[in-house]
Amino acid sequence: MRRDFEAFLRAWRQRADRKPLVVKGARQTGKTYVLERFGAAEYAAVHVLNFEAGPRLATVFEGELDPVRLVRDLALLGRFDPHAVLTGAALLFFDEIQACPRALTSLKYFAEQLPEVHIVAAGSLLGVELSRAASFPVGKVQLHTLHPLDFFEFLDATGRDAYRARLEDLSALEPLPAGIHAELIAALREYLVVGGMPEAVAAFSESRDFARARQIQKKPRRLGRSRCSIRSTSARQRAPVRGISSTTRGCRWCTSARSKAWAYRSTSGRPTAGSRSGSGHGRCPPTPPTPA
Repeated sequence: MRRDFEAFLRAWRQRADRKPLVVKGARQTGKTYVLERFGAAEYAAVHVLNFEAGPRLATVFEGELDPVRLVRDLALLGRFDPHAVLTGAALLFFDEIQACPRALTSLKYFAEQLPEVHIVAAGSLLGVELSRAASFPVGKVQLHTLHPLDFFEFLDATGRDAYRARLEDLSALEPLPAGIHAELIAALREYLVVGGMPEAVAAFSESRDFARARQIQKKPRRLGRSRCSIRSTSARQRAPVRGISSTTRGCRWCTSARSKAWAYRSTSGRPTAGSRSGSGHGRCPPTPPTPA
């Protein structure tokens, strides 16, 4: 699947003032796929180092962030030739870089001391933003956000590249022939349902099955929920709001009343009228008796 981002990558490679490239964006937008495809097409080799799949890689960055040492030690763990990377013949790709903030920091030293190394990194939007709290190499890297497929890319992916060319050839706002307009409207409706997630678009392009695309669309949501549950493991994060008992937590009237009461207590030290659960609205189910 061709992405417009590939043209940007080719231009980045040819720049004399090239800096390490950090590609961020939401999960499942095709960051890894596009960068691997670019490396395979434009370089003798592309060496992908995934910091989530290979936790040992992070240990290389625990010491001094000397770029030459980093490349040589990473080559031992990744089993590749460091000379090809040091000379720019091979592309070095740090994937899921948000899992190793020190690797993100090291890009500063690659830019300053080894500008001839072609290095790219990718990470989820949330992870990269959170890693800024450590030591983000401001001004030493080039940032780019990869979004889902736009409508033009969707036309390419579904075999309608000629329609894209027709739209791009328009020099002014002018009506299209009715037949072409109808085809483009049908394609737009498909795009609004399928969206721009590359995997969903590829599945729809192959099968023209909306249900299959919908199943793929649900995957990031399920993955996001599981990740949130893993990250929210501390007792403080799981603790209920102060003043809201387990018997009234499900009632929005009681929850609101108790929250307002505790907010008032924190400023005046005195309870307010109506601070008891369920007072005034009469909609709470009877509180179950406390077990002896």
